[in-house]
Amino acid sequence: MIPQIYKYILGPLEAIKMRHNSLKLKNSPVFIVGAPRSGTTLLYQLITQAWHFAYFTEYAANIPWAPVTVTEKKRHKFDSDNEGFNSNYGHPEGAFAPGEAGRFWNRWFPTEKGHHYNYVDEHFLSLAQTKIIYQTIAHIEQIIGAPFVNKNVKNCVRIRALNHVFPDALFLHIERDIKENAASIVQMRKKKVGSVDKWLGVMPKEINNLVQLDGYEQIIAQLHFLKRNIIEDVNALDCNYLHVRYEELCNEPNKILKQLATFFEANRLTVKPKKSNFSTFSVRGTFSTLTGAEQEKLIKAIEKYDK
Repeated sequence: MIPQIYKYILGPLEAIKMRHNSLKLKNSPVFIVGAPRSGTTLLYQLITQAWHFAYFTEYAANIPWAPVTVTEKKRHKFDSDNEGFNSNYGHPEGAFAPGEAGRFWNRWFPTEKGHHYNYVDEHFLSLAQTKIIYQTIAHIEQIIGAPFVNKNVKNCVRIRALNHVFPDALFLHIERDIKENAASIVQMRKKKVGSVDKWLGVMPKEINNLVQLDGYEQIIAQLHFLKRNIIEDVNALDCNYLHVRYEELCNEPNKILKQLATFFEANRLTVKPKKSNFSTFSVRGTFSTLTGAEQEKLIKAIEKYDK
């Protein structure tokens, strides 16, 4: 019942407020991008536990029509669930843990089920939509009193649009060993949609060329083209961009945090520290759990797209 109240009463009121306000961001927002199962959630959790950042909580993310109202109302609960590194396919434990805010972003951008594509350019959003998104993030930054960060794998095909809304945005791209990344997606497809041959997750710009492929080749193509989309867009826009390896993040998290601190400082983003020392994380080996035939299919596809 509460979400319906937010949707039909507070949602329109918040939209009007966002359209008519002119709050300015004090800091560059940070967007974590990367393929599904590449370590984006771990990087998100690590950043928000190492420094004070504003973000969409899972609670606010589940009421996407009025995230500012919800964040302000529940300000006393903010960051109360941001401990540990457990998550379930990108969703951390706790109502006030850092959320992807997929339902918020899906209000503005195309979805797989609704539109059958995800990739958009800098001309996709209207002026009114651009202003609401900007004001939403600016208000959350103001309420929490810290720079804003968000992780959402679909944002890797929205870089041009996000850069248009936030010209000073910082992008963190995390990448994982392609065999392990692909194997994890194989397992995710089996669990969530019941078949490796059924598409799942963010669609790269080249999606129309991928839908008829064998599931294993499709997964490798998904990873290949998502990486290409990210690199081409950040290079074309000359974005402030940092690349992170998942394996290095797991093995040397404190080293990566130092690199991030240097990156933030170089881009005049001041972050307040919370915790400075983290233990290593286990690098999960998923590829070895696949059958020999499955491994062979993935390796064959990797060789094809690496040419």
